[in-house]
Amino acid sequence: MKYAVTSGNFLKVARKYHVNESDIIQSLSMLEKEIGFKLIECLSDSKVVLTFVGTRIISFVKEVVKKYEELSEKIKEIKR
Repeated sequence: MKYAVTSGNFLKVARKYHVNESDIIQSLSMLEKEIGFKLIECLSDSKVVLTFVGTRIISFVKEVVKKYEELSEKIKEIKR
């Protein structure tokens, strides 16, 4: 979510993380269904914005992503 909004579209995020754009959209849709709120609104094929709820939780999402990245880095260090 954070990266889609920051970059402005899902395709850039998909390319950056070497995943399919449809996988990103599907994951976001599953999250929205689970929490019961829309988080991102697609204005066009290339532009996405946060909804009201999305703006309320984006700081938490950023924190979770940061912690996940730290965990991934720590795992890489352990494997070396």
